Amino acid sequence: MAAAFGVTKVRLWIAAGAATLALASGAMAQDSGQGGTQPAEPSEANSAQSLKLPENAQIFGNAMPSVVKATAIVNGEVITPTDIDQRAALLVIANGGQISADELQRLREQVLRNLIDETLQIQAAKTEKIDIKASDVERDLAAELERLQAMVGEG
Repeated sequence: MAAAFGVTKVRLWIAAGAATLALASGAMAQDSGQGGTQPAEPSEANSAQSLKLPENAQIFGNAMPSVVKATAIVNGEVITPTDIDQRAALLVIANGGQISADELQRLREQVLRNLIDETLQIQAAKTEKIDIKASDVERDLAAELERLQAMVGEG
């Protein structure tokens, strides 16, 4: 059945990795209380000295764009173009790396909708005080991996 859809072992492993990353990042975002934490204060030590970097290092290009724009704001949580680009890149890789410009635009729109949905789900879980344990995530990922391995075995 997998062969009928052009699914190869490599694509299944990549898709499993992408699914794992998506599940784990959602669980980690919920667990870390994303959006409500303050960044840690930088230490007093000179990071260039502690990392033994040259004092006169040159950086080519912008390390951080001068303006970071929000693509969407979901109840105060920002979804940036970088968030969309990273998720789209994962999906492109999972599908063999070949995608036209038109398909990429449709994919980016779908990714944005998915990120908004995921953000809303995480916010709802926080509101309802739903706690997802790491052991639950690991159990579900193991079950998904077994399911994908069984599909690969059929092909």
